[in-house]
Amino acid sequence: MNVTIFFTRDCNLRCSYCYEGEKNTSEISHETLDRISCFVSEHMRKVGDHDLTIVTHGGEPLLVHTKIQSFIKQIKEKIPQTKFSITTNGTIMNDSILELLSEEYDNISISIDGTKEAHDKNRVYKNQLGSFELVKKNALRLLDKRPDTVARMTVNSSNVSDLYQGVMELIEMGFTNIMPTPDEFDSKWNEQSLEIFLTQCKRITAYLYSNKDLHSMPDVGFINDAPMKTRNSVCDGGIETLTIDVNGDIYPCIIVNGIKEFCIGSVLDGIDEKKLKMIHAEDHQEIEECIGCERYHYCTTTRCKIINKVKTGDFNLPSGTQCCIEHIFVQSALYSEEVIKAF
Repeated sequence: MNVTIFFTRDCNLRCSYCYEGEKNTSEISHETLDRISCFVSEHMRKVGDHDLTIVTHGGEPLLVHTKIQSFIKQIKEKIPQTKFSITTNGTIMNDSILELLSEEYDNISISIDGTKEAHDKNRVYKNQLGSFELVKKNALRLLDKRPDTVARMTVNSSNVSDLYQGVMELIEMGFTNIMPTPDEFDSKWNEQSLEIFLTQCKRITAYLYSNKDLHSMPDVGFINDAPMKTRNSVCDGGIETLTIDVNGDIYPCIIVNGIKEFCIGSVLDGIDEKKLKMIHAEDHQEIEECIGCERYHYCTTTRCKIINKVKTGDFNLPSGTQCCIEHIFVQSALYSEEVIKAF
């Protein structure tokens, strides 16, 4: 089971593409954390799951690192085998936080958008100054302790032309796991910027597969994964995937956290099974305009109807931008096959 917990909505950055914005700076209470540990252990028993991953999320979760540390100890007393995952903006780091991350977390991601220019276009403080230099400094400290730390790159229309160079610089920095993530909510994607995205992906692919020792090849997210994409599984949001907000409200996934329409209960009252069933009823509806697409059984929009509702207002109407990005993944996979054959 995978449970994402929003420990705080607050953040010390004001990234241009952040979906959180400035409207909410609340943080989770110790009482809510107590209820979460009880709810999660009971829900695991109910669904018959024995494996648990807790994703500590925000805002910037490390703003409340002492609460996280306390909760980790608490949940491990109930479920000793619990694994922990985190994505941090990389601006908050000291010796105790470094120890917490390196000792307790199974998966660590740090948000760094590649080059200084690409990063500082979007990842800025309240005073609009860029955060790159501090993030790079802290990333190097983290890599020294945890070489498996993932660099999470947010790619949007404003920094897409720096994608290839950004990946190269992150590899040089010491990252072996890099996860470029297209910002699908960016309304400024257009034909030109999407074409640049594809070109950048091909350049990265050519670099990676020119290395004959594929076992030592850095893992660059969908660039490596696209050729091996499996068919969609059934959405398990609200069942074995949960998101819990700072007030204890439960949502089927992180995409709709805080949107009351999709609240399916709370850690105090449990899950509203009737409402959850209504949401999942949409899973079985075919998207007519996508029928016949070779990507149909692999695409995010045919599996996750919730993301369609958030983006377009209709469960069965996919975003045009999302569709284009999915097809870029396909073209990237086909190109990687060509490159492999050439070598």
